[in-house]
Amino acid sequence: MRDNSESFDYSRKDLRKVTKFTEGDYRGINPREFFRSLKRSLEEIQKDGDFKYTTHGDQSTSFSITSEEVGSKTGRVEGRLTANSDYEGIGSGSLEYKPYGPHAAWSIVVGLGLSWLIVPLLLVPLGIYLYLKEDECDLPLLRQDVIRVLMSGEVSERTIEEGAEEKTDIFANLNVIYAGDTFIKVDTGEFDEYRLAHRKRIVQFMKKTFNEVIEDEDLKKDIDSGIIGSFIGHLKAAANNDVQGDVREIEEMQNVLNEKFEYRLEFSEILLKYLSSKDESDLKHYQDSIMMELEELSEDMDVYVEREGMENQ
Repeated sequence: MRDNSESFDYSRKDLRKVTKFTEGDYRGINPREFFRSLKRSLEEIQKDGDFKYTTHGDQSTSFSITSEEVGSKTGRVEGRLTANSDYEGIGSGSLEYKPYGPHAAWSIVVGLGLSWLIVPLLLVPLGIYLYLKEDECDLPLLRQDVIRVLMSGEVSERTIEEGAEEKTDIFANLNVIYAGDTFIKVDTGEFDEYRLAHRKRIVQFMKKTFNEVIEDEDLKKDIDSGIIGSFIGHLKAAANNDVQGDVREIEEMQNVLNEKFEYRLEFSEILLKYLSSKDESDLKHYQDSIMMELEELSEDMDVYVEREGMENQ
């Protein structure tokens, strides 16, 4: 599923709204060298002996200096880097559903349609009995960690002495925000093992949740609501046993939700409510580990600044 971890359309205000963040201020540093070192540190974050994140951003796509004229001119510098982990299982939520709903609904319809025959007529009470039965089904969930970094500040040129020679270089005073989030999505990887009613219940759940989060009325999904609408929905479900169609429909909705971080955050918060207390506790542990990563990333840059002989504020 596509995500927007490669999007660099975020501001300082956006990053201060996220789950975890920390900041650093640095004076008199070469912004290009700092950016390259920051990217290396981000790429080197590990988990269980492997590199955890795939990073996005470089000096040609997500780094800019608005003015860089030789002499006394000053300007503004901005740089953005993002990194996303692979998706991992976080556990399962629980949904109420009708395990025999689609087939029971058809039993009722067929029984009523052939009511002049005694045997088919028996399908009606049996279908009603099965249709009214309810149970719980799993809502499989995945998590992904995302780090976003924004560096911004003033840049100017200075002439420095290197032995007997003079050299003109660029220096900046930077504020850097390191922000992290954990996002959750529905896992469709094993849908082919789910019974029809189970899959359709998750599709129904996704449509309802999608409509709650999305703002564009034209994108919202039609939902079978009410007693009659639900019954008709089960009839349509029994006539459409396309596993890949269900997967595609869910992934398309999740792709749209990934278009904005605000959507992803709201969607994740809704899914959080369906986690067990243990899974929720595990997720908090993951979020705490992201905060540790952000602090370590900030400390790495402090070390870089000190090692390069620059001033760290």
